Amino acid sequence: PWNVWRRTKFPSAGEDELISGAAADPDRDGIGNLLEYALGGEPLTAQTDCLPALQQVDGRLEFRFAENPLLQDLRRTIQVTGDLNGNWMDAAVSVRAAPFDSLLEGFTVSETGDPVHTVRLTETTPVSGSRRFFRLRIELLDQ
Repeated sequence: PWNVWRRTKFPSAGEDELISGAAADPDRDGIGNLLEYALGGEPLTAQTDCLPALQQVDGRLEFRFAENPLLQDLRRTIQVTGDLNGNWMDAAVSVRAAPFDSLLEGFTVSETGDPVHTVRLTETTPVSGSRRFFRLRIELLDQ
């Protein structure tokens, strides 16, 4: 998984953390290699279309992204907050490609598609005047 992807995408960089490391961004598109790996991006081609998207569906906010269920070396956590200076709350989590567990009241999580899943975290109440921010946290687990 991660190490195979890393060797495949960076055959001449070896274990050089500045090029092929998890936080490195060799194409300078603002997306680190670990996030490129998790979202199916290309680390040597500047692009942002693999990033999660936020939209309004039937009056409710929906945060969505693609995931490869074969990547079993990751913890994926969807987090929400109403204030960027406040605390982020875990809304849903998936460990080792298991289905996402919804952790926060007021949100539902669904996964559709095969072989690549589209994950959707949706608020259960219509959008009001309050602000809401979402992010996807990716952690590499021991292999």
